[in-house]
Parts: sequence; structure tokens; C-alpha cells
Amino acid sequence: MSTQRKGPGKGGKRGGKAASGAHRAAIYNSKRPVGGKGIFVTCIRGKESRCVGEMYDILDEASPLFWTLPVVKLTSSKQVADRLYPSERIEKMKIAREAQLQKGEPLEGDDGMGEDEPSTEEARLAPAPAPVADDSDDEDDDIEASIQKELAALKAGRGGTGVTKTASKDDKGKGKAKERPRFQSIETGTECLCFIATAWPYDPVELVEAIVSEVQETGQSRTRFAQRLSPTTITCHSSSVDQVELQSARLIEQAFTSWATANQTTTITYQIEPSLRSHTAPLSRAMLLPLLGSQISRLSSAPTVSSPCPSRPLLSVRADLKNPDLVLLPTVLKNCYGLSIVEGKLWRGKKFNLEQIAMEVRRRKGAEEATKGKEAATQVGPEAATEPTQPVQD
Repeated sequence: MSTQRKGPGKGGKRGGKAASGAHRAAIYNSKRPVGGKGIFVTCIRGKESRCVGEMYDILDEASPLFWTLPVVKLTSSKQVADRLYPSERIEKMKIAREAQLQKGEPLEGDDGMGEDEPSTEEARLAPAPAPVADDSDDEDDDIEASIQKELAALKAGRGGTGVTKTASKDDKGKGKAKERPRFQSIETGTECLCFIATAWPYDPVELVEAIVSEVQETGQSRTRFAQRLSPTTITCHSSSVDQVELQSARLIEQAFTSWATANQTTTITYQIEPSLRSHTAPLSRAMLLPLLGSQISRLSSAPTVSSPCPSRPLLSVRADLKNPDLVLLPTVLKNCYGLSIVEGKLWRGKKFNLEQIAMEVRRRKGAEEATKGKEAATQVGPEAATEPTQPVQD
């Protein structure tokens, strides 16, 4: 009799795991270039696909422990994205986006880099001036057609509900709508680094801050391979310093003004934490720090006519490497530059490293419990010493 071990059948346990791993690997090897809104995730070398699976679990799957926390005030189990973006909020965002398109205003965060949905430059620009020649009528028609196309896509639920476009005639599912994933892994071509693209209207900064808040409350990272999270709000080509400066200045003014308004203050401290991978020129750490610092210092002056926040107050800003109010996270990967601005109180200490945050929370809770135990023992000790002793009877 042969002693060779037989492999599992198609319905076996190991076969199921292999299929799941292959499915995740297929998603991970996306051909779409890195860009647009998303989350950079560092991980253990050689475990990139496992890291992607963990991030899908955290973003999409339910976390009963998190949703029963007193801070959340929810009794039912929900997904992270569903809690942050209920249907009512998405509907309001669609209406606001539709109004922006009708007015010809640029869409927030619409840089176009790395997006997999069709987007035209005309839909993001203001309407053209009055025509001076007959040929311009065709251009106006193109602009109007582009705007109507964007409005039709919004009404169909593109980006918010997972329905993006109708499948082509050659597709097997003829006549059915094609679903677009809320979160999609993009191949970075770099070891120990993953990128999870987020579809509209999901904000990567809001998602990451919710995940970090959960870990800070529970002391459980729910990850083995995913390590540090770095959200990205805007992206552009790293070879164009002018675009880097323009995109960064716009986001900086919006984020700082929003934070100052929410906290009712005009004094803001900040910190810059650049991260560069597989890139040497033209951007560097020595270049990014003064470039972003100069854009922040302009907030102390009056806003210009083209400012995204023309009514903002004059802000007093200064760098603070220990307790910043806001932290700028510029990320450069090959030819892609990204930037996000996060809350300093969440970034402080472990810098969005989930496992380190969880370890710190567990260590702190253990120290608190040990201190309480010592205090209880100290209180019981004197009471026991003052108790009268009973005489011993013969």
C-alpha cells in the first residue's frame, strides 16, 4: 500500500483556504496605478496578500466588540464604513455633489489620478465664457453632455452604493449593473507596502481615525500582518513640483480652517511626517519640509481671491513635534505623491501603528490594575492590624 498522502478534494478544508487565498491574490494584483484616495499600509515582508485580507476584514466586516462600546452608542453590529456612512449621509453627499456639478464647481478631492471611473476635465471646470465663434457651440455641447453624464452616474448610485456602470455586451452578465468595490487593493510594486483604494464617498482619513480609535478603546489590533496606516486624501505626480505645491496648499488651507472652526480657535500647532519609498528626485525629505512649511505659514496672511476658504480668519501656526494639533502625512511612492492631514491626538505616540497602539493600551491597563491592587492591599493591611485580638480560653 502506498504511504503517499492524498491531497484534499475540491470540497476539503484545505481546498477552501487555497481558493480564498487565490481570490485575495487576484484582487491584490490589480493593474490600476497607485493614486486617488486610499490608505497605505505597511506590513511584514512577504505577507502583503495576508495584510490586504486583514484590511478588508477591518473595513468591511462587522466588529461586534467595537459597536457595543459606550462611546459609539450602538446596539447592533455594523461595518466600519456603514457606521460612518449611513444611507442618509450618502444621499446628502450625492445631492451636494450634484449641485457642485450643476454649478461647474471642482469636486472635492477629485484629482483624477488613479481613478477607475470615467472623468472629464470639462466636468470639473467652470463654464466657459460667452462664445465668440461658431465652433465653440460644439464645445459647450460637450461640456453640457459631460455634466449630464456625471449627474446620471450619481443618480444611478456610482461610488456610494457600489453600482458603477452597466456591463458591456460581451460580458456574461449582459444587461446587469457592474458593482464597484468600496475598497480595492492596488499593487504597489514595493515590498512591505500595500495600498487600499477607497471609492467615493468614503474618506480614508475618517476610516483610519475610526480604526485607530477602536484599537485605543479595546487594546486589540485585530491584525497580525498589517502595521502602520497612512491615509491619502489627494494625489498627483511626484515629478511635477508645481502640482505638488498647488494640491498641498489647497488641502492644507481646507484642513486647517476646518479644524480651527470646529475647535473655535485661531492657534494651531502642526507636525510634518514625510515618508518616501522608491523615489529620489525631485522630491526629498529636505525639500518637502520647507515646501509644506511655507504653505502653512501663508495661513497667517489674508486669503486670496482664488482661496478655497476665502472667508477664513488669520491663523497663528507653529511647529510642535511633541503635541501637535494636526499632523501632515506626505507620502511619495515612485511617481505618486500623496498627502493627508490627521488629528494629532490620535497620531501622537505610536503613529497609527495598530499593534504598537494595542500593546501600549494593554500595558497601561495592566499597570492601572496593578496599582489598584496595591492600593487595595494597602487599605486592607492597616485595618487588619487594628482589629482587637480575642483572648485565648483555656
